[in-house]
Amino acid sequence: MFIVGIDVGGTFTDLTAVDSRTGRVVVTKVPSRPRHEAAAVLSGLQALDIASRDVRRLVHGTTVGTNAVLERRGARVAVVTTAGRSATSPPSSCPPSCGPSPWWSADTASR
Repeated sequence: MFIVGIDVGGTFTDLTAVDSRTGRVVVTKVPSRPRHEAAAVLSGLQALDIASRDVRRLVHGTTVGTNAVLERRGARVAVVTTAGRSATSPPSSCPPSCGPSPWWSADTASR
């Protein structure tokens, strides 16, 4: 059984897998497939000779969205609120325990 970590990037998809029985670590890098990210993940598993049924845990991350924000490219968005609501509400994916975020402010929301 394998624990697999995946990072889907704009150019490459990186996979690192640990065999939970032996502790052996294997890694690979395969070309990303924009708009078909799952195909790159499956290609990576195939390159590592890991059957999907042998994956016990999968951890996934992506730098595609992060890079789009940092490079200020991608779709234009707007924050629309009703009266009495703050225009600087944290993203919905941030649980209330996140508290105020230094990266989310009226200044960054209006750019």
